[in-house]
Amino acid sequence: MRATITGIGVVGGFGCGVSALEMAAADNTVIPQKPFKIRTPDLQADISGFLADTTSLADFVPRKALRRIDHFARLALLGSYLAIEDAGLDENRRGRMGIVVATGYGSTCDTFDFLNTTLDEDDPCSSPIRFANSVHSAAAAHIAAFLGEHGPTLSINQYDMSVPLAFLAACQWLEEDRVDSVLVGGADEFSRAMGFYTQHLQSERKSGPPSEASVTQTPVGEGSAFFVLEKDSEEPSSYAHVDSAGVKAMNGSPYDMPPGALMIVNPGSCRTASFQLNTKCASFAHLYGHLPVGMAFDIALAAIMLKTGRRYPSGLAIDGDRRHETTPSRAVQGIDHQHIGCLKFGLAGDIGLVVLTSGQKRKDDRGSSQPVSE
Repeated sequence: MRATITGIGVVGGFGCGVSALEMAAADNTVIPQKPFKIRTPDLQADISGFLADTTSLADFVPRKALRRIDHFARLALLGSYLAIEDAGLDENRRGRMGIVVATGYGSTCDTFDFLNTTLDEDDPCSSPIRFANSVHSAAAAHIAAFLGEHGPTLSINQYDMSVPLAFLAACQWLEEDRVDSVLVGGADEFSRAMGFYTQHLQSERKSGPPSEASVTQTPVGEGSAFFVLEKDSEEPSSYAHVDSAGVKAMNGSPYDMPPGALMIVNPGSCRTASFQLNTKCASFAHLYGHLPVGMAFDIALAAIMLKTGRRYPSGLAIDGDRRHETTPSRAVQGIDHQHIGCLKFGLAGDIGLVVLTSGQKRKDDRGSSQPVSE
């Protein structure tokens, strides 16, 4: 079920493009913005978040064509165009391309705006554009329409597990020879609902043990991360190979990873203290925020690290079932440069995993892995 990552497109609070993500990871600094205040009968809070700028989408699509496209779909469109550009695929080289879009919340802003208009102004005065954009599959439809693709298109909405299931579907399409390539990725937009839920988790866990405070210090985020997957070949890949992808129940047993391999953990919003990890772990959610499809950014960073051989400072180190915050200058040491796993904990007690392997050998003169970049 192996596939090859040949292109990556990312947009988030750190900026736009692979180079922006690399720079944020190397500097280990992204300053979250403060979009608005949240007021409910039970909660009053200032919500800070990582907001994404989609103005560079005009480099790919005329502004006039975007006037009915909402922010969520623009995030997905920009990530898609960046991934295709990074892969060097033009219209004549795409072949049969499938599209898989993962999302946790979907177009939440348009959904609630549409519901408010139906309540305040009755159905006849509701906006048909807001209704069309509120459908979870709207982003995938916009991508297919703008790219002129007529292959299979799938939208997956299973909250924390959306990204690993999207990669599983993409790899199966390639294995079954349904397509020549797959544009797969995840997108979520900042909304009051997302901000409220994250703040609720934070306030609920401030008094809990460190093992349960996985998102307490991570602001809410938004953005998209997309990938071009092609059939596996013996040729060195641009980034990395996808060895496996899927979801299983959390039963306390560890995933089998090669000795010294790095596991990038995206804790999500569930308790993880009972889950034993048998390899070196790190987290980079502090670069792009807490969002259901955050695992897609982990996969992007993993692919970049496998391509370049670099290692970046981790915001959270995990030792067995204990976790603690690390200093900004700390990087995970002694890592196998050939394998990286991306792990996501779900709300329903399930775990998603995507395992990447290097597409090229990166050894020093002594035959051992290169030292970690500080």
